[in-house]
Amino acid sequence: MDEVEKLARVFKAFSDETRLRLVKTLTDLKPEEALCVNALAATLGVSQSAVSQHLAVLRAADLVIGERRGYHVHYRLSPEGLAAYRAQAFALLGEAFMASPARDRSTARTGKAPAGAPGRAHAR
Repeated sequence: MDEVEKLARVFKAFSDETRLRLVKTLTDLKPEEALCVNALAATLGVSQSAVSQHLAVLRAADLVIGERRGYHVHYRLSPEGLAAYRAQAFALLGEAFMASPARDRSTARTGKAPAGAPGRAHAR
């Protein structure tokens, strides 16, 4: 699978509101924490089967990992998968797309790039 296909799989995984809410829920956890399907279903207000289906899509995109704890599998974000996604997005889409929103807001307010940031020279 090439880089574009991998990145498309991630964007497809993010294209569903429930999956985005699921990722947001997992993002709010501490790195050592994880949640089972039952807890995720209760938190999101959807069925356990829906959560399982969404988790399958996120697992296929390498965004979440599951860890068996007794009878249940607990899920958390995959640091390696997220790092690979960021690297692929940066390589494919470039710095302009991946720039920090904070930097973009400060540039929009002042019309100038922050000190030390690359940017175009402004005519005076």
